[in-house]
Amino acid sequence: MIKKFLILLFPILILWLIADQYLLCTSFTFQKPKPFAGNSIYNPFKNFNTSDWKKSNFHAHCRAWNGITNGKGTAPDIWKAFDSLGYTFHSISNYHFIDTNYSSQPNYISAYEHGVNLKKTHQLVLNAESVVWKDYFFPQTLNNKQQLLSLEAADTNAVVILNHPLMRNGYNTTDLKVLQGYDAIEVLNPAAQSFAHLDTALSNGHRIALIGNDDLHDIADRTSAGRFATLLFAPNSLNNEAIYAIKNGKTIAFEAPDQPNFKKKIEQINLVNPQIKSIETLNDTVVLNFNLPVSNFKAIGQNGKIIFEQDTLTNTSIPFAPTESYIRFQYKTADGVLFYLSPLFRYDGKFPTKQVQYNNGVTHDDSFYNNVIIRFIFLVLCIVLMQTLIKRI
Repeated sequence: MIKKFLILLFPILILWLIADQYLLCTSFTFQKPKPFAGNSIYNPFKNFNTSDWKKSNFHAHCRAWNGITNGKGTAPDIWKAFDSLGYTFHSISNYHFIDTNYSSQPNYISAYEHGVNLKKTHQLVLNAESVVWKDYFFPQTLNNKQQLLSLEAADTNAVVILNHPLMRNGYNTTDLKVLQGYDAIEVLNPAAQSFAHLDTALSNGHRIALIGNDDLHDIADRTSAGRFATLLFAPNSLNNEAIYAIKNGKTIAFEAPDQPNFKKKIEQINLVNPQIKSIETLNDTVVLNFNLPVSNFKAIGQNGKIIFEQDTLTNTSIPFAPTESYIRFQYKTADGVLFYLSPLFRYDGKFPTKQVQYNNGVTHDDSFYNNVIIRFIFLVLCIVLMQTLIKRI
């Protein structure tokens, strides 16, 4: 009897998940995307001082949920490893769980990775007070993705980062034309480098920062730490400065050469330096000066088009043409480290807003209660169906 009951229960649960995801999810109307525009240029690297920019990693997993999820080692293991690498900020981002080890430290930033689904449509949520439990297990529609981002962004103190968008195509580039409610994209991850997603979002006027993370799952292999990371503007090494930096695009993602010897890796990472002397804007020109020559320099603009590149340079001036809504830079330093800077973009002196409107002008609360009623009706139907099936056992 119990076995037959469970056999019947499983398809009903699957039916419920499908209905909840594809029938009951809130429907959104998105504003038509517009490129950045305006006579002013936002420059997150103005008055650059290398000592103000701190190394960070926000994506690392330890053992959690009694070993059910993919993570090994402990939070102190991870904390010590990144401390030895000279990182100022490093978070534990277990799935749907906020680790509070070291929460009394001024550089502690809470984190969790949201998403248990087939396509790995994941988000990294920093500085949140609580976990958003809602998720959609099956391949997600645009409305599904926006619903989850809206729930996470409801905590205005939180930072929402799209994790590894290219992995399993969890987010496709078309999504990034209109999705809103996130602050950054994890462009550097061991499993995926998502620059096409980044340039699609930027070309459609979404103000976001670049993030690089190691996405550790086993700290016992310490050589996997310190490969992908983020430099961010935090002069006093305080957590609120780090949050402000990400929300305001004051970040640089970097990729260090692979180094299997951890002691040598410590030396390597401690020497990481973007070699920026200054990045300033003069009218419609960006003037860059480096302390030492850099190589493979590229300036990338609207739709990911390379607007300038040079094998080696120490300084250069790049026109910020009216047709370019943003410019971002990437280059390599002599030690082989690749740097990817968050964009400079045009604006009217006021940051672009991030808004999402519901269909037919329905408010969020009304839409929520309507969905509750529909869910209740559907649940009753499932119970009736189950009872009918049980009677036939």
